[in-house]
Amino acid sequence: MNATTALLVDGAFLLLDGALTAQQGDDVVNSVLLARHVAAQTVASDAGGYADALRQALGNIGWTSTDIATHSAQLAAGSAPLTSITGELAKLAPGALVDELVTALEGAGPAAHQAWKAPPGLLMIARLDSGVPVLAYDYSELTPAEPASGYPWAPLTEAGTLAQFTGSAAMNRMVFTTAFSQALAAKVAPMRKAAVIPLRPEGKAR
Repeated sequence: MNATTALLVDGAFLLLDGALTAQQGDDVVNSVLLARHVAAQTVASDAGGYADALRQALGNIGWTSTDIATHSAQLAAGSAPLTSITGELAKLAPGALVDELVTALEGAGPAAHQAWKAPPGLLMIARLDSGVPVLAYDYSELTPAEPASGYPWAPLTEAGTLAQFTGSAAMNRMVFTTAFSQALAAKVAPMRKAAVIPLRPEGKAR
């Protein structure tokens, strides 16, 4: 199995499967970056509205998305939101990749923790399915909100409700021509250097 790459992309945790080519990895990262940027400017602050806006933004770039599934869980004090989050992600991506994402989250350095944005939060896994890049994502909102530090892997200091919005999107390879990929890369280039951060010292931003 090829090594995975774990990145923080504009505050979202993204795991790239090692089976993706370098160009596919670039297309995924650039798509997530642009979709995050567009969704943040076009939606209210609630997590459900953001998840729908993200889905629409990915669709406008050339990704075919599933409907968004919703899930609500009551979490007791001392439990970690990541357990519930990964349980939903495991319905959309192989368990081995979900485990890789958890390892990357727990081992992320201080710079990544500082860049991680306060809840609601977005976790994403990109992999190949029959040769097609597919994104699985979970957007979650915890109430009452926890501070950004340690979320979502740290145990809660008080009980809360975790609302999750999960979905997947497949790349339309007819859209992602060489010219399209180049245009997408040029569009996000001004923001990419500051917005894409490796989560592991050995990780390399694609």
